[in-house]
Amino acid sequence: NRGAGIQIISAVDQVRELLDNPKKRTRAGFIVQKYIERPFLIRGRKFDIRCFLLLSAHPRSGKLCAHVYREGYIRTSSTAYTLSKKSRKNKLIHLTNDGVQNKDKKYGKFEEGNKMNYEEFQDYITHTNPERSGWVRGAMCQAIDRILMDVAVASEDTINPNRRRNCFQLLGCDFMVTDNFEVVLIEINSNPCLEFSSPYLERLLTGLLE
Repeated sequence: NRGAGIQIISAVDQVRELLDNPKKRTRAGFIVQKYIERPFLIRGRKFDIRCFLLLSAHPRSGKLCAHVYREGYIRTSSTAYTLSKKSRKNKLIHLTNDGVQNKDKKYGKFEEGNKMNYEEFQDYITHTNPERSGWVRGAMCQAIDRILMDVAVASEDTINPNRRRNCFQLLGCDFMVTDNFEVVLIEINSNPCLEFSSPYLERLLTGLLE
C-alpha cells in the first residue's frame, strides 16, 4: 500500500538474504516478480494504468459477477526513467502511485496531479506512434478486459466462498505497457485510493461510486 515494502533487487542472492532474514518476515509473506525493464514511457518518464474491477455476488444465486468500470487513468512519475544501479533505490523513478509521487517537489509539474485520462494518453501515443491511433480504447482496454476476466475466474472460489448475497469488493487494478505495447498486470489492490488528487479524478471517482 502506497509503495510500502517494495524493493528493486538485482541479484538472486539478495532475494535469498531477504527471505532468510527473520526480521524481514511477515505473516503475509513475499511476492517476487520480474521487473519490467523496458516500459513504454511518457516523455521519458514511467507510468502505470489504474482501472477498477467490482466483484459482487448475484442477489439470487450468490454467484460471482464481475464489472470493469469504463474509465481509468494514467499515473505518471515526475522523474526521468533510468535503470542505473544508483537509481534502483529511488522510488520516485520506479513507483508511480500518489503515496510516493506526491512527496516529490516536481509533483504536478508535467500533468495535473500526475494524472492523464485515456484520451490524453491516446493523444500522446498517436503523436509518438501514429500507426497506433485508437490503440487505447481498442487494444489496451480489450487486453485489460481479458486479463481481468481471468482474475475474476481465479477469485471465484475465494472472494465469496459461502455464497453470501449482497456483498461486493471494489479492486484497484494496475497495469503497465511495455515498449512493444504489451499490456501487463502489475498488481491488484483491495483498498484502492479514492482521493480527489486532480479535477479529472474527482469526476471519474464520483461516477465510479455512483
